[in-house]
Amino acid sequence: MRRFLLPLLVLAIAVAASVLAGRANDDATPAAAAAAESVDSLGTPLLSVRRIPEWLRQPTSDHALDTAARAAVANLDDKAITCLAVHRDGTAVAEVNSAGAVLPGDLHRIVTLGALDARGGTDFTTEVVRSSAHVIEEGVLQGDLWVLGGGDPTLSTDPYSRRFDPDRANTSLTELALLTAAGLADAGITAVDGSVIGVDTKYDGSPRTFAGAEWPRAAINGNEVGGISSLLVNNGFSDFPADEINTELNTRDSDPTAHAAREFLAILALAGIDVSRGASAGDAPDASARVSVAALESSPLSQIAERVGTDATTAEMLYREMTQRSGELPSSAIGGSVATSVSILAGDYLPDDDVGQILSFDGSGISPLNRSSCGLITAILDSGENNLAVRALPAVADSPIAACLPTGLPDLRILVTERNGVTAMAGRTVAENGDVLTFSAIANWLPRDDDVDTTAETGVCAGFLPALLDVLGDHPIGPALADLTPLPVVESP
Repeated sequence: MRRFLLPLLVLAIAVAASVLAGRANDDATPAAAAAAESVDSLGTPLLSVRRIPEWLRQPTSDHALDTAARAAVANLDDKAITCLAVHRDGTAVAEVNSAGAVLPGDLHRIVTLGALDARGGTDFTTEVVRSSAHVIEEGVLQGDLWVLGGGDPTLSTDPYSRRFDPDRANTSLTELALLTAAGLADAGITAVDGSVIGVDTKYDGSPRTFAGAEWPRAAINGNEVGGISSLLVNNGFSDFPADEINTELNTRDSDPTAHAAREFLAILALAGIDVSRGASAGDAPDASARVSVAALESSPLSQIAERVGTDATTAEMLYREMTQRSGELPSSAIGGSVATSVSILAGDYLPDDDVGQILSFDGSGISPLNRSSCGLITAILDSGENNLAVRALPAVADSPIAACLPTGLPDLRILVTERNGVTAMAGRTVAENGDVLTFSAIANWLPRDDDVDTTAETGVCAGFLPALLDVLGDHPIGPALADLTPLPVVESP
C-alpha cells in the first residue's frame, strides 16, 4: 500500500496546482471578469516560467560567456602555450586546456596558499626564553637570551613597517622587546651578562637560499627573493630607504637569523636592558630547560595571506610553513620531489592523471620550474571569499591592470603577473546578478625571431587579459530581466 502513497500525493499536489493556476488565469482573463469577484488579478500565472527569470537567462548567458572568453585567447594559439578556466558559482563555464600544466608565474602563490589552507593550523608565535641553568646575581642574568623563530613572515622593526599601509599585517619587534624587558623585570633581572641568540630550527632541512635555475639571477639581484629563516625581521633587509618602497634599493643581510638577533638586541637596549656580549645565531637549550620570558603572536594567518600577492618573501615563508605542517620538506635540487601538500591539494581538484603534472619548487612562483594549471588555480579560488588564496588577491586598484580595466567590475580582486615569458591573471568578482565569477588565464610565450617585438602582445594591458576582463564585465549577457520577470498585477475595475 505504501508504494501508492507517493504517486497519490504527487497527483493531489498537481491537481491543486492546476486548479490554482486555472483560477489565476481566469482572474487575469477579461472575459471571466464579470463572473469573478471584483479583486486585483495576477498578471502572470503562478506556474509561469516568467516567475524564474534568472533560470531562463542563465543558459544564454553561460553560452555567451563561454564563447566570448574562449575567443579572447583564440588568437594566441600560434604564439603561446595557453590555458583558461572561467567558473560561475563553482561550475566551469569556459575552458581552454584547463588541465594542462603550464608555467604559472606569480599565480603559483595561489597554489601555495591553497595547500596551506588545506593543512589548517594556528598562527605564528615568536618567543624569548632563558635557561633554567643560568643564575641571577644582583639583578644580572648570568647567561643568554634566545629568540625562537616561529616562522612569522611579518616580524618588523617600526621604521620598516612605517613605510607600508598601516593596515598591512605586521608583528612589531619593538613590542616583543618591551614584553621581554617587562618579563625580565618581573624575574628581578635588570641586565644580561650574555648574548641574544637568534634561533632558526623550525624549518630544519628546508632550503634557505636558491640560485641558478630555481630562482633566476635577475630576481635574486633585484632583491625579490633571498635567504629564508624562521626568525626573519624586515624581510631580511638590513638597510632600506626610509621613504621609498623598492626592493632593488634595499640591502639584504647574508645571515637573516643573526640580523634578526641584532635588531632585537638594539631595541632591547633602548628598553633599558643591557646585554653584554652582543648578538648572533645559534641553537636554543633543550625545551625542558627553557624559561619563557616573553612571547608575541602574529596577526591572524588570514591577514598575513593578504601580503602574499605583492610580497614574494611572505609567499616563500608561508611555503616553508606549508611544507613543515605537512611533514614533507621541498627539495632544493632540480628534479627532486615536490611538496606532498601540493600533490594532495591537486588531488582534491584534479583527475589522478593530471596530479603528477603539478610541480612546486617555491612558494612565490618566481622559479621557472613550477607547473600548475588554470583548472587547479580557479578551483582553489572557488573555495570561498574567506579562504587564504582569495584574501591574497590584491584589489584591482593595486594591480598593474588597473590602467586598462573595463567598466563593470567594481569589486574585482585580481593577481596579475608578467615575467619570465609568462603573462597571466587570476581573480574573483561578483556580477550584477550575484553570480560569483572566478577565473585564471595564462600564456607561456613561445620563442620568436629576434627581430620580432612581442611587447605589444605580452604586456599586461596590451593583449588578451583586458579582452577577457571585458567579457567578464559584460556578464550576464542575455534578455533583460524586465522582459522575463512576472507581469504586474492587473487592477480590478
